[in-house]
Amino acid sequence: GTCIACLTGFYGPYCAHNCNCLNGICSSGIAGTGFCATCSKGFYGKTCNMRCTCKDCQDGPFGSGTCYSPPDNSVPTSKDRSGHGNNDSSSSSSVKPLVGVFVILFFVFVLVVAIFVVLVCYVKMMRDKQKFLTDNE
Repeated sequence: GTCIACLTGFYGPYCAHNCNCLNGICSSGIAGTGFCATCSKGFYGKTCNMRCTCKDCQDGPFGSGTCYSPPDNSVPTSKDRSGHGNNDSSSSSSVKPLVGVFVILFFVFVLVVAIFVVLVCYVKMMRDKQKFLTDNE
């Protein structure tokens, strides 16, 4: 059968896969993806394995590492080699709220799946109990 819940750091219907999130919180559990749901501050990328080159950047699993402020050591970011900071925050400001919405939707989905599994187990238990009582009459 499938798992009802996974240990921390594992995901998938059989909880057989390790999470790939290096510097953040993994999307784990039976409905998890194994990638990062959120990254620690200053990290970005699907597995939060890339570090921003400045104090304030577009971080997170869907971030690009684009700096909102000048880089820490005046080295241009990988996105902007001209030496000028990329201050276009219009696209990044719409990404962060979306990530939060997806994280909330993910947890609601996991909760609904867990409730469904509990109900299926309860119905099976009640059927088995009824069959036992009928067989012993």
